[in-house]
Amino acid sequence: VAYDMSAEGNISNGKVIYLSGEEMVTDGMAVDTEGNVYVSMHNGNPKAPKSNIVVIDPTGKILAEMPLPGNALSTNVGFGRGADANSLYANSALPWRLWRIKTNRKGLYFE
Repeated sequence: VAYDMSAEGNISNGKVIYLSGEEMVTDGMAVDTEGNVYVSMHNGNPKAPKSNIVVIDPTGKILAEMPLPGNALSTNVGFGRGADANSLYANSALPWRLWRIKTNRKGLYFE
């Protein structure tokens, strides 16, 4: 769901920009400096795992869908900082792993 935000921090005009029809749930998210959202999704089923990292632009258009190796259950994503801001880190459960994915985008952080 995306919202408009005023300069004062008030939100309004909520709208659904992405909905997975595959019974997958959102687990973790990260945002790049262009407003694209990186969503870690999985079905939570260790016996028949389904998992993706979905990249969605601000209008809801899917830019990429990236499965983790071995269809590991993707649980969280986050960008590195500083010189590593172009690296998207993804971790998984079942099996527990951490991957670094080089991107041509930079992560956005609010400090």
